[in-house]
Amino acid sequence: MFFSLLTRNSIPQVARLLFVVSFCFFVLGVIHVLDLHLWDELESLEFLDEFNVNEEYNLPAFFSAFLLLYASALLAKIAILNFKKRHFYQWLCLSMTFLYLAIDETFSLHEDMKYARRILGINKGNPLYDDAWIFIGIAFIV
Repeated sequence: MFFSLLTRNSIPQVARLLFVVSFCFFVLGVIHVLDLHLWDELESLEFLDEFNVNEEYNLPAFFSAFLLLYASALLAKIAILNFKKRHFYQWLCLSMTFLYLAIDETFSLHEDMKYARRILGINKGNPLYDDAWIFIGIAFIV
């Protein structure tokens, strides 16, 4: 399915569609922020909570996961095209990394890295309590 969206002729249409969807999420997100800070959370705009880009398990998060999955598919296609050539494994590793990022964005795996807090000795009162996963991510990248 993904590879049918990856043909050379479909690139402008896919790019246009992704831009339009991204722009719609941007506009709805701005309206949500205005509703929170200027309009005292109007009841008629409660549906905008689904477009809060600072939350998990909502439409922008799933769209982001889709973009990461799409990038993973593109990288997999590049890896397949370079199967017996140089850099095959690098493209494959990039594809697998983006696949993991898509899974992480969908299921918020990094939010549940409680062991990072234990390893680093971060307690609940510490400002880094919610972001302890960042240090594990940095170690993984290095």
